[in-house]
Amino acid sequence: MKSLIRKFLHNMGLEVYRYPEGCERLMPHLIQLLRRHRIDTVIDVGANVGQFASQMRGLDQSVRIHSVEPNPRVFRGLADLAARDPRWSVHECALGRAPGRITLNVFASSDFSSCLP
Repeated sequence: MKSLIRKFLHNMGLEVYRYPEGCERLMPHLIQLLRRHRIDTVIDVGANVGQFASQMRGLDQSVRIHSVEPNPRVFRGLADLAARDPRWSVHECALGRAPGRITLNVFASSDFSSCLP
């Protein structure tokens, strides 16, 4: 049954992996995407402390990175990390459909902070 579902998903262009194995398989796919599509800029929305951007930098030194993080508690650390890299810009804001203000729900674990209720 598993193989049938995997084959069906594969035919739709999707792959499913167990955690944490899926995380380990992500990096080769990202390298391939960067090269195949000649991606020169990455936007990291909800950057937190820069985990994803740091991984991207490890994959490609030339890619331009824009990290967006609205949480002031973690933004300073993100900004300090990016300050060492001239191709990495940070933006202390949230992104949405329209300009305005919104409440950020901040949790003890900063990676769970969200504007969602």
